[in-house]
Amino acid sequence: MPPWKDHRQFSSEFLRDYHDLVLYDLFHHSQAFLLFPPQCECKDICLCSQKREEALGSLNIAFYNKAVLAKQESGDLRAIKGIMDIPEDPILRENYGTVYPLWLIEEEFKKRIEGKIFKGIEQFVLTLLRLAKTYDSILKESMASLNGAIDIILGKMPLHSKFANRKTHLLGGKEAYRRLFKIHKSVCHLIAALETLRQEKGIEKLSHKELSSFTSEDIERFLSLSHWFRKKLLDLQTRNVKNKTFFTEDSLIPLPSWVSSEHIDLPLALYKEKIEEIFEPLLAEWRKVPLKRVLLKRKLA
Repeated sequence: MPPWKDHRQFSSEFLRDYHDLVLYDLFHHSQAFLLFPPQCECKDICLCSQKREEALGSLNIAFYNKAVLAKQESGDLRAIKGIMDIPEDPILRENYGTVYPLWLIEEEFKKRIEGKIFKGIEQFVLTLLRLAKTYDSILKESMASLNGAIDIILGKMPLHSKFANRKTHLLGGKEAYRRLFKIHKSVCHLIAALETLRQEKGIEKLSHKELSSFTSEDIERFLSLSHWFRKKLLDLQTRNVKNKTFFTEDSLIPLPSWVSSEHIDLPLALYKEKIEEIFEPLLAEWRKVPLKRVLLKRKLA
């Protein structure tokens, strides 16, 4: 089941009038999933799902309280309550923020940003997509693999290779990349979209404070970028599994059906050295052809 609310209880006219509120609600859901992805490392008792709901509630209630302080019209406040499931009880609203406070959300984001987790996952996603585009340019197949991407990132190439750049080790070694990608696989398209938007807006480091200042246009862009990355990732193929699908529909958190990426077209550069690597065996065989012909002529003579 999609993690987003479908808002079916509201009329299409209501949702059209309050489209911005739907966007903010979706963005709060996204933040909660970025902090607590479905695939976690909890071994015994897992509280990630509970924490995700608590973080979402805090973000939504903080948004509502801000609207109250801004003295927005009662109709707008009712709309926020309905779309974001804000509790009616003022005491409950007042104390809900203490369950998973905003300062803790800030700390969680800080941990992932300073640990370069988000940047590392974005790097992994872009490497997969560039690798697939490189193979597609030659073999007409969008091929990619975890090992292939990790080898490019970690520089498992000759020392003179452009791939051999040790500064690109954002997440550590091979096992660290595998482990962190496994945890964030379902939300990797959201992370890549958020990092892309961060760069477009010229933000040096993301934080909860920065995210809370995003406009509805920023969120619309984030959702469109997320859709674009998800669509590209679902196109990836691999030789390592039976159906050749790298990602499945249920392995990447889906987006609402009305989100589109028709106007998105991010540039993806080819890996030139990978092209040379693919062509090298073919060139080697091609170089042998004239020699084989000479030997055959001599034998026939």
